[in-house]
Amino acid sequence: MALMPLPMVDHCPGRLAVTSMKPKEDDLPYLRLLSEKYPSVLAASTAIVNLTAELNLPKGTEHFISDIHGEYEAFRHVIKNGSGSIKRKLEETIPTLPVAEERTLATLTTIPKRKYRLFCKP
Repeated sequence: MALMPLPMVDHCPGRLAVTSMKPKEDDLPYLRLLSEKYPSVLAASTAIVNLTAELNLPKGTEHFISDIHGEYEAFRHVIKNGSGSIKRKLEETIPTLPVAEERTLATLTTIPKRKYRLFCKP
């Protein structure tokens, strides 16, 4: 498969100018790999823009836990409730929800079996 030179794209208001550019010899292995996944400059540019945007998204909750020997239940609780992220998400999503109902819903989300038994006592 012959490798075509990648065009250089200049963005100008109202038009798109494309000029040819000969790739450097050192870049060819990388360009071949890149061309397997992205068949055009537009596809590669779109992927770069999307990945850059993804890098700027807010980061998720990170857990740093130490000394958990023999503390399975406490560890499980921290993991299941996401260090309060479920409660924060409820506050963002349903801001008018009363605090008591918010706690109930958060508990139902994190430990459904226990809460279900409370609601459905025979």
